[in-house]
Amino acid sequence: MGKIADVFGRCESFTFAVVIYTVGYIQQAASNNINTYASAQMFYAAGSQGVQVLQQIFVADTTDLLNRALFSTIPDLPFLATVWIGSEVAGAILPDWRWGYGMWAIVLPVSYLPLALSLFLNQRKAGKMGILPSSPFQGKDAFFVLKTLWYELDFFGLLLLAAAVSLILIPLTIATRQNDGWASSKIIAMLVVGIVCLLGFPLWERCKKLAPKAFFPRDLFKERTVLAGISIAFFYFMAFYLSVYPYSSSYLMIVQNKSVTAAGRITQVFTFASTVSSVAVSVLIRYTGRYKCFVTLGACIYMMGLGLMYRYRVEGASTAALVGCQIATGIGGGMLNVPAQLGVQASVSHQQVAAATAMFLTILEIGGAVGNAISGAIWTNSVPGKLERYLPEGIRDQASLIYGNVTLASAGWPMGTPERMAVNRAYQESMHTLLLVAVVASAPLVPLSLMMANYSLDKVSASRRAGQA
Repeated sequence: MGKIADVFGRCESFTFAVVIYTVGYIQQAASNNINTYASAQMFYAAGSQGVQVLQQIFVADTTDLLNRALFSTIPDLPFLATVWIGSEVAGAILPDWRWGYGMWAIVLPVSYLPLALSLFLNQRKAGKMGILPSSPFQGKDAFFVLKTLWYELDFFGLLLLAAAVSLILIPLTIATRQNDGWASSKIIAMLVVGIVCLLGFPLWERCKKLAPKAFFPRDLFKERTVLAGISIAFFYFMAFYLSVYPYSSSYLMIVQNKSVTAAGRITQVFTFASTVSSVAVSVLIRYTGRYKCFVTLGACIYMMGLGLMYRYRVEGASTAALVGCQIATGIGGGMLNVPAQLGVQASVSHQQVAAATAMFLTILEIGGAVGNAISGAIWTNSVPGKLERYLPEGIRDQASLIYGNVTLASAGWPMGTPERMAVNRAYQESMHTLLLVAVVASAPLVPLSLMMANYSLDKVSASRRAGQA
């Protein structure tokens, strides 16, 4: 979406993202089968990620470095309320669940109108002043337009990256469902093609003739702070999807015997804590003009929080211990993510800020996808086998049924019975494996934070203003 913004403009790209976002909601509301819902998820994911990327690019375009962190956190402020009222709202709309999706197909476009009007008026004003670049497609034939878009948007590079990530990660979660497991020809073919695409991606991007407008601009990789920052984004979100999501709620309901509402709220404490800490850190950055110390401190707290999760996510743990771990991890995440993005933006020229921001957020999401795939692979390969091993002989044949039904696993047998103890043990051991991998994934964060340059943000902003004068 960052590429589209550079080629077509901010207003056009924002409008495109909102449109496909809205289409995703409409399809979800109207879906009656898995195919329609899968299509809806593709539109929804593309639209939501596009809007998030463009929000950050818009903030980078319109703020200086000292204020940017604070404005970058503003879109997250609704989380301070939704983490507490989300369960109640979900329960209220459940009888007419289609409106739970459909109402956003109305709210989203309407809420976008003020921004769209502002972008349009400013774009028209720039055109009248003669400072708006003319369209490269004006008066050109279809072949020229398609050729230009092919290079400007780096379609083939994007295809290679998407294919590599998808074809390598998908087998992690579906291999156990194949009759031959990892020896399945389908799994082997996906992995081979995925690895070839992964190896081909940097080769394609490095060739100026094939990719003159690389998806990841080559100059950015010469900056140490950019490399460290995007690596932090990758490992941060990878560890997040190995610990906080997606299996935390199931674990809390089964092993800790929490209700659906309680499990959801404990899990959402991370979001609340990270939002509060990111706002607080953004204010401190505004008045100190420094960011690196917060990245390093956030990395330390984040890793400590994951370590506490590993220690205290055990059967019979108190609610205070479970919540405390989420708070510590959330504080670390909030202190780490926004300042790291700010450091990446500070290390490049003003003309490269949009590309650097898009690259940071893209790598962040790839890290989340990797973490999600690894956690899915561990969970699906661990829990069913452990259930078959630990369940009493009389219900051992129900292992797959228990694994596929959270309600049965969490409420099928009272706490303390042999059946429930076996179920809890299977889920507890699997969760510990996930958390151990999460701690390992977070280990590079501290050394990576030390690699980032300790910029004085007010001096960087002053030098940029002087350069533009």
